[in-house]
Amino acid sequence: MSKHTPGPWNAICDPPRVTRYARMALVVTSSGTMATDATGSGKDYAEDCANARLMAAAPDLLEALQLARADLAREARPGLASLAAIRASISKATGEQP
Repeated sequence: MSKHTPGPWNAICDPPRVTRYARMALVVTSSGTMATDATGSGKDYAEDCANARLMAAAPDLLEALQLARADLAREARPGLASLAAIRASISKATGEQP
């Protein structure tokens, strides 16, 4: 499984050089390349921008979950629901088995 493009990623709504008729919601990587165009992902433009912000936060959220998983695993509290949810989310993001 390949690794994702490192963060930070940024959400850009109404970026420059877009016609005045087009409203766009983009996610841009730290290298300045477009990761995805979230335009049309929601029911309206505000939701498109919210989706872009959530996508842009993904690398930071993954890193935070990996830190939390390590901290909670050290506490050795088997059956902790939050730890199971964290492991499942990390697996979903990385494609690795929990």
